[in-house]
Order: sequence, then C-alpha cells, then structure tokens
Amino acid sequence: MSTDTVPSEPSSQVSSVNHKAANLGLILLLVAWLFSFFATRPLSSFGGVARQIGAYAPVVLYVGAMASGAVALIGIKRFGRKVLLWKGLVACLVPILLVLLAIPAFTKVKKISDDKRSAAVVVEINRFGHPLVRGGAQLDGAEVIPGEGVRIHLSMITWLRSEIDMKNWKNSVEPTIRQNFAQTPVAKLAQSGGRVVFVYHDMRGEEFDRRDYDGK
Repeated sequence: MSTDTVPSEPSSQVSSVNHKAANLGLILLLVAWLFSFFATRPLSSFGGVARQIGAYAPVVLYVGAMASGAVALIGIKRFGRKVLLWKGLVACLVPILLVLLAIPAFTKVKKISDDKRSAAVVVEINRFGHPLVRGGAQLDGAEVIPGEGVRIHLSMITWLRSEIDMKNWKNSVEPTIRQNFAQTPVAKLAQSGGRVVFVYHDMRGEEFDRRDYDGK
C-alpha cells in the first residue's frame, strides 16, 4: 500500500539568502516594535546620545526590515511564493503602514508644539508695551494664530482709514514701516514664533490691511 508524501523544501532553498532575509525582516520588525514600546521613552529621559539612540534606532530597524523584505521578494522568481511572499510583504508593508498611521498624530503634536512656541513669543512681544515704529505706526500687541504663527497689531497713530491713500500705502508707506520694524528687537523675536502677519489699524482701531511679514 503506497502513501503520498508531501515533498519538503530542499535545504538549499530554506538556507538561501532570500529565505534568511525573510526571517531577518520579521525579526527586525519585532525588535523595532519592542524597542519603540519599552526603550525609546526611558532613553529619551537621559538626553544626549541616549535620546538620539532612542529616537533613531527604531527607524534604522524598520528600514532594515524593509530592505530584508525586498530581498525576500526578489527570491520569489527563483524559489516560488511559499514563505517568501508573505514574509517579504509583511516586512515591507508594516513599516509603511505604521508611518501612515503616525502622520496624523505627528501633525497634531507638531501643531500643539508650534502653538506653544508662538504663545511664548507673544508673551515676550507684549512685554515690550507699545513702542513706536518709524513711519507713523505703533505696536499694539500680538496674539497667536492657532496652527500658523503670530499676528502683530500695528496702529497708525495719526491717520484715519478715510485719510489713507491705499495705492500710496501699498507702494511706499507700508514697505517703509516693514523695513523700520525689521530694525526693532521685536522683529527677530516675532519670526521665531512661525508665520508673522501684520494687522494694520487706523488711529481709531479700525482694521484696514493685513500682510504677511517675511523679515524684510
């Protein structure tokens, strides 16, 4: 009575570079995951080199996993899909999926961080009080633009909105105020808070213009 047997993979295939790379890719994924959850935060508390290791080691491990997965997939043509396909895809796609999932969280954290920085800059700007800016303007304070930067309010101390020639304002007066503002200690401080927007008011406080400030 004969029995059918399932042929086993030749040892030369199992020990091929592609199969080893497939196994290595999964191992690197596991190590990167464990490192991220159990080592990154403790290392970051030490600062310096330890903090850099905690931040970059998982990235290196995930990149290594993707490279190993790619080597595994290259071997499919020679050794077939068995084992190599799923291991190679897992090693290649899991890091990409993790990056895609992390982007929204990273963006949110960055916005919160930027807003905190902008808020600190606004506090420092407002400590200057209401200094005059050559060109007939006065600094009226600053506020945070959520998710963007800093809004600086400037008042024209002698003009009403109805008295302002907007063509002359855009071509001559506003550029002069901008240049003079760049010479004040507030200018460099303001730019450290991200995007800077000038909001111009007349002597009664009525807004009549808004412009981005690029430091010039």
